[in-house]
Amino acid sequence: SFSALGSAERLAIGAPRRDENHYPYEASILAVALLRHATATGDEAARARARVILARTLREFEKDGEVRRTSSRAVRFLPDAAALCRAAAMLGAIEHDPELVAAAARIAERMLSDFRDDGGRLLQNTPDPDAIGVLAAPRITLAANALAARALAQLAEATGQDHYRQRGRELLAGISTHARLDDEGRMVGG
Repeated sequence: SFSALGSAERLAIGAPRRDENHYPYEASILAVALLRHATATGDEAARARARVILARTLREFEKDGEVRRTSSRAVRFLPDAAALCRAAAMLGAIEHDPELVAAAARIAERMLSDFRDDGGRLLQNTPDPDAIGVLAAPRITLAANALAARALAQLAEATGQDHYRQRGRELLAGISTHARLDDEGRMVGG
């Protein structure tokens, strides 16, 4: 199988490179899937794996509520923060772990302040100082705001603090206007 080959061997046969990096969004989505599976089936191995993935993801990417893919890039992404917030809140609630719930709350507070636009919605990413033209302006997307709303709902459940759920509702209301849905086009049935 070409997947077992090293980079040079893969390139020599025209196979794509294998990305060995760890990403906060993808890792967090996997942790949530494992937790949901564990909850539905009682599979403790899945929950243990989710715990390992989440611990590594928090250790590598979260500092003082800020979720950053690498320390060398200035730009940060809302889906990374929202997915990690949701995963930490979910596991924290399942395991009654106040440190995980506190990590989720730190991420949520930072997410709500750092990605906020003038209309109360959240930007897809923080400004990229290296971007030019249309790429220089961060976008507001339905998918990223919906993911943030899900994270806030999960955190509200974990903390018992309804202001997180209310903020999630406000995000959904702000992003679900007719004009915004029309901008999304066929992606949401427009």
